[in-house]
Amino acid sequence: MWKTWTQTFLLVLLATGLGGCPDYLTGQDPEPTDPLRVTRLTLFDATSRNREVFTDTSIPDCSLPANQEVPACKNDVNKDKFSPIKSPPTPDSGREVRLVFNKLPLTFNGQPLERRIDEPGKPPRFELADPQVAEIRCEGSCTGVPPATVTLVLSGSDTTSDPLYPHAHPSAIPYGPALLLEIKAGGMHPFAALEPETAYQVTFKPGLGDRNGQRVVMDARTQQLVRFTTEPFKLLRVGRGDASDRWVWEETDPDPRGPATYRVEGLPLDGVVQLVLNAPVDDSVFTDTTVTATRNGVDVPVRLSLNQLVMRNMMPACDPGKRRAVYIFPAADTWGMPGEVRITLRGAQVRDLSQAAGHPAKEGRHALRGDITIHAVVGSTRADATYKGLTTAKVRAAADCP
Repeated sequence: MWKTWTQTFLLVLLATGLGGCPDYLTGQDPEPTDPLRVTRLTLFDATSRNREVFTDTSIPDCSLPANQEVPACKNDVNKDKFSPIKSPPTPDSGREVRLVFNKLPLTFNGQPLERRIDEPGKPPRFELADPQVAEIRCEGSCTGVPPATVTLVLSGSDTTSDPLYPHAHPSAIPYGPALLLEIKAGGMHPFAALEPETAYQVTFKPGLGDRNGQRVVMDARTQQLVRFTTEPFKLLRVGRGDASDRWVWEETDPDPRGPATYRVEGLPLDGVVQLVLNAPVDDSVFTDTTVTATRNGVDVPVRLSLNQLVMRNMMPACDPGKRRAVYIFPAADTWGMPGEVRITLRGAQVRDLSQAAGHPAKEGRHALRGDITIHAVVGSTRADATYKGLTTAKVRAAADCP
């Protein structure tokens, strides 16, 4: 309904020349006479971590001398804060990808880009004449790209934020007009995401054009703007599985590409260590040596799992969540005694999940670049009713789920 009213309102404004803002998107000023062009590609991850990750491919690396006079580096208060170098896309950035144009892309092969669908008893809706007019594809090697839905966004801004609030996040006023591509989990892709450390491009068909049918420019600058590479496969968070867990993804020391050491305190005897990664994990590659633990040089048997035990329809069920959380817990009922346990997770044996349809096992292409060591400090009692972290009771029974 919102889209229908938005489109109707904008089309009326465009037809009548009315509008309250000096902006061609609202109809007051004429559209640019230049050909239809891609001005930027933006990607937005609002869910995977403790702050939003926004990427704008049109922003250069301001540390390079050649870019010192570029407007983004010279005049923008954010400079290159949201550039692909300083704010690389995450595996969840595929949830909101905007292919932004300098004016409205309204035609495809000379015909309207959208068609109106009327159904009895329902408000009219609009859909793209060709749902594959734009796609996300990987360059080189990848296991697959989950399908993305594509919609036309008529509204938007060609500036990053309200001038009165120069530090506003650019996602607050999305760029537009644009084709919005959204990768969503479902069907044969229940754990849909972009792969880490993978090169992608957004492709669009050359028949795309402006209101007069003038086709979109396909030049070298466009090819540069539509390409991006996701961040490496890495750890985001470590802790006990509660609000106190530490976000580590922005730390520069240790290097996320090498060995890393963390400390988890306040574990009860039946506590669980939780690690959260930035991409779905393939537990089919785990072995008996993927995780090991010692206390004062003596081996402590430990296990790994991606599942928690939850209640569904009043029955216990195994829940892997988004396959991002890895649980480390004692093979026995508890850690046995208080003290520090040194846990080592073999990075080479922690791999991402294939993004081919059905997520076939053992086909993920990426592993953690180094081992992860955790110094877990275990207390002398079991978890009580006030403990908010995970316990072995929640993960042990689910550890052998298929």
